[in-house]
Amino acid sequence: MDYEVSIATRGDCDAALAALIPHAASEPFKLRLVTPAPPSGAGIIETLGRMGCTVEVTLVDSLNLARARARQIDACRAEVLVSIDDDAALAPVGAIRRLADAVSDYPWAAPVVRFVQNHRNPPVGHTEIWEPTDEHDPRVVSAVAAQGTGWRRVFDLSHDIQSTQLPGTCFVVNVATARQHTALLREWRPDLGSEDVWLGAKLGTGLILHDVYAYHWGNWSPGKWNAGFVASQLAERFPSVYHSVATLAREEEHGQHSTG
Repeated sequence: MDYEVSIATRGDCDAALAALIPHAASEPFKLRLVTPAPPSGAGIIETLGRMGCTVEVTLVDSLNLARARARQIDACRAEVLVSIDDDAALAPVGAIRRLADAVSDYPWAAPVVRFVQNHRNPPVGHTEIWEPTDEHDPRVVSAVAAQGTGWRRVFDLSHDIQSTQLPGTCFVVNVATARQHTALLREWRPDLGSEDVWLGAKLGTGLILHDVYAYHWGNWSPGKWNAGFVASQLAERFPSVYHSVATLAREEEHGQHSTG
């Protein structure tokens, strides 16, 4: 199916853009940045363009997340929208196509969300489990007990699972179906709760692909990569994605960032 990749960002999206480079090398795609300010990473955007990607910027008045979601959906010119946060990297290469193809059978699909936050004492459910596991793993049992059954989506349970809890970190939706719900997203109020959870419930049961991952670092900074265990694990599993993002992290850490 025809798809468009979309990133809603306040402007600082260099790392997320860099992480898309290996995906573009495999299969160029349409990319839309929804932002209230000119995005960073002009050099990376230019690189993606040279690789065959079509890049468009859609400016919004402010980055209220619910309204940004509505804008992503309404502005999409493809059958399928692939939404990726500006603090996440998708792996392995080929993941975007696999996710897009999954919505031929489901109204939405998503990868397993893996946390990249280096918590020494993480909140329950935020343990960085980077290996396939199952429902009986004590870490999974305790996380689900604390967060609810929908939290199974952050673990690779060795098989695809169905879910009604859409993860905002990265998800794929059928655009025609999702447009039925953008009117309320544009008028979203905080008392309504999580707009992504609400959207997932409205869209219906989706599919979490167990061997596709969104590495979510959250409020990205070089220190959160730690240049240690987390980075080495990502480098070992998905070296092309790690290289794109970690190189940028090293440049930022030493004040050498360049958009070229």
